[in-house]
Amino acid sequence: MFTDIEGSTRLVQELGDRWTGFLQMHREIMRDAWRAWNGHEMGTEGDSFFVSFPSAADAVAAAVDAQRALSANPWPDGERIRVRIGMHSGEPTVVAGDYVGIDVHRAARIAAAGHGGQVLVSKDTRDLVDRALPQGVTIRDLGEHRLKDLERPEWVFQLDIEGLPAEFPPLKSLETPSNLPVPASAFFGREDETRALAGLLDENDVRLITLTGPGGTRMFPGRSPARCSFATSARSTSLMPSLQVCERSRSCFCSTTSSTYWTPRPSSRPCWHARHG
Repeated sequence: MFTDIEGSTRLVQELGDRWTGFLQMHREIMRDAWRAWNGHEMGTEGDSFFVSFPSAADAVAAAVDAQRALSANPWPDGERIRVRIGMHSGEPTVVAGDYVGIDVHRAARIAAAGHGGQVLVSKDTRDLVDRALPQGVTIRDLGEHRLKDLERPEWVFQLDIEGLPAEFPPLKSLETPSNLPVPASAFFGREDETRALAGLLDENDVRLITLTGPGGTRMFPGRSPARCSFATSARSTSLMPSLQVCERSRSCFCSTTSSTYWTPRPSSRPCWHARHG
C-alpha cells in the first residue's frame, strides 16, 4: 500500500509553520490504522507511506479506518488533509529487508492515479477481498487504465466507504481506456496529419472522422504506430476499430473503413471528413 497527501505542496505554502502540526496529526492517524491491522511500515518520505500487510483484507480494513479517521478528525482552522491510497497484492522480492519488484511499482502507480480521499485497489486485491469487505464498504469498477511505466493496462477498482465522498474526478492515468495496444516504441512522422486530425475533433460541429483510401493505402494501416499515436492523443474520442477496408470508392460510405473516430458531443448535424491516401 502507498499513501500520500493530495496537494501537500500547496498546503505547505498556505500553512507555513502550522504545516508540521498537520503533518504530525496525519502520521499519527495513519500509523494507528496500520498498527490495528498488522501493517508494517516499509518506508516514509515527507507525507507519503509505504506499508505492507499480511493479507489483502487487513490492508483494505486499514485503508478504510484511516480514511474514516482522517474525515472525522477536527483539523484546525477549517483546513482538511485529504489522503489518496492505492494498493496491490503480489509477491515482491525481499532485498536487504526492503520489498522490490514490479508489484511494488504497480501499487505505487495505482496510488498516484487517485485523488485525496480515494482508495484504489488492483484487480488482484479486489479478487481477494470481494467477499470479505468491511461493513459499509462496496467496490466500484473503474475499468482499465494505462499507468506510467507499466507495460499493460491495470484494471482499477475504488472502495466506496459509507459516509465518505464516493465521487472523484477521472483517474490520473495516461489516457482513457481503449482497445489500443501498448506502443512498442515512440512514434515519429505524420505530425502534420496527426495535428490536422486532432484539429478536426476540436470543431464543435464534427462528430465523426473517417480516414479512407484506395486499396494498399498505408497512411494509418491496421493498428500501426500512427493510428495508435493519434487515437491515444485524442483522449475525448472513442476508437471504433476497423471492420473492413474499402476496395471500391462507392462502397466506402456504407462500410467501416480504415479508421473511424467518434466525438461524443452534442451537435446540430453529423459531419464526415475523409482523407485519401
